Amino acid sequence: MSRKLFLVISAIITALAAYVLFFSGIMPGKTRVVLVVEDEALTEIFRDFNRKNPDIILDVVVKAGYIGEEYVASGKADMWLPPDSWAMETAENRYRYKYDDKLYGKLEKIAFTPMIFVSASERYAYTSKMSVQEICKNITRPTNWLDINGKGEWGRFRFDCPRPVYYEEGADCISLFIHHYFMAQNDPRGKIGLKELDDENVRELIRSLLQNVSMESTQGKYSVIDLFRTVSNPKADMCVLYEQVFLSTVEYDARDWSKVRIHYPDGMTVSKPRYLVSMAKSLENSEKAEAISRFTEYMLSDDVQLAFINLGYRPVKTTEAANAALSELEERFGDYGFRVELPELRDSMDYAFVRQFQDFLRDYMPD
Repeated sequence: MSRKLFLVISAIITALAAYVLFFSGIMPGKTRVVLVVEDEALTEIFRDFNRKNPDIILDVVVKAGYIGEEYVASGKADMWLPPDSWAMETAENRYRYKYDDKLYGKLEKIAFTPMIFVSASERYAYTSKMSVQEICKNITRPTNWLDINGKGEWGRFRFDCPRPVYYEEGADCISLFIHHYFMAQNDPRGKIGLKELDDENVRELIRSLLQNVSMESTQGKYSVIDLFRTVSNPKADMCVLYEQVFLSTVEYDARDWSKVRIHYPDGMTVSKPRYLVSMAKSLENSEKAEAISRFTEYMLSDDVQLAFINLGYRPVKTTEAANAALSELEERFGDYGFRVELPELRDSMDYAFVRQFQDFLRDYMPD
């Protein structure tokens, strides 16, 4: 037998042996887990995971909007980084309709972004000093700027939030005012639920807010900037936004952001968590459960938490490096109003309650 033929036969035998061992379970195989994200930019923070965990194959699937929700509802995903509570609730309802089973097994908070106020630059000297209670009063008891600072030409004080029955950001805005109502009564609440809504004073507050806020903006930068595009005559004096939108766009859209300033609600603000969601069915598989656990640890590692800052989020872990990175952002964007120090935080409403809250608000929307 020639040496060349011998080597060929040896290679074939080795391959067959590996094949047999793999499928017999003697040789451990790699565990494949599917992670769904809506934004290609998020994939950058996963690149090191497979290198650090060679026995796991992380299959990242980028699918945005309803396509991502449908993919998760099909049962193909093991993990998901949902964009918001609306997406989570929609996917779960579709899954239950198809399979009559529980979709989510565990929610791990891996980052967050606080709700902030955005003001027209000329109004900032006044609006940034208003407490949330004063803002609420100026909305619900329609106040003219003449009574606030003597600027009669500015007309009525105008506050805008996305239509709360359609947009989670708008619903969170209303919940922010409800939280501050209870704080003013020396009765702070950890979250807003049915019990809080079963209060006639809260219902009257909601009615007054929805009758007097403008609801021209949607979620995101462009609709907010459009409110303040004409510096001398903005469509609103103030609006709400999540800080991540500002941080992720200010460097590239400085011209637009130069027309506004941001500031933080006094005392307390609503915080939108970014969750890593693990599917219940996947957690029942021991190999996948182990892979998911290790990926969760990876997402909470110092390097990845630092990477979330580059995407505009606040990390859930406080580290020296994270504090340094946030301090650098304050040096760069402090003139816009960005601050490292935050007021007290309340997580936004549970995904299972948001739709119920929005349905509740429909009865108070103006005709």
